[in-house]
Amino acid sequence: MMQEQSIERVDIVIPVKTDIVWLFVNITLPFILKNLPYKKILILTRRENFSKIVGAGLEVLDEDQIDQGLTLKGVHDYLESRGANVNRSGWYFQQFLKFAIAQTDKVGSKYLVWDADCVPLSKITTFVENGKTLIDTTTEHHQPYFDTMDKLWGLHKQVNFSFIAEHFLFEKSLVLKLLDNLFRERERERDRFGGVLFLKA
Repeated sequence: MMQEQSIERVDIVIPVKTDIVWLFVNITLPFILKNLPYKKILILTRRENFSKIVGAGLEVLDEDQIDQGLTLKGVHDYLESRGANVNRSGWYFQQFLKFAIAQTDKVGSKYLVWDADCVPLSKITTFVENGKTLIDTTTEHHQPYFDTMDKLWGLHKQVNFSFIAEHFLFEKSLVLKLLDNLFRERERERDRFGGVLFLKA
């Protein structure tokens, strides 16, 4: 008789933009509920979307209230003040939210960030194997990602694939350590990291 594998359930964090709420609620969410091993699901979105996203096991949070000083308008205004492309404000904001949520008591020691437009078509029972986090690899190559890694940590691409994926399992303690290192560096070179300064007021 085959022994059933124990399933490690994790908190799932999903930032949801207003323009894909319908897609998320009607297509993505049913598959997430069916196919992912979750403890709870945290939806980060604009308050105006709350009434459209309802269901057992869901906690809907105001994206502008996750961390003091971190708002979509703040990111937009900052990019505008730097002469940067403000059309990317929402994308940057979502990236900051994925890290900022670790500074709250809303997530446990591990949390899975999942893209709202990514449908898990088959059952996924684990994101950890033999004590190691499983990370998807892809062939996607977006040079600005690698430029940012170089600026922030001096890391250079060393393999012929990337880890750019629609989901990622974060270990809260490592995220907090990373943020702490960035904030300490920020104190030394206030203007070097641009948007990272939004993660803490």
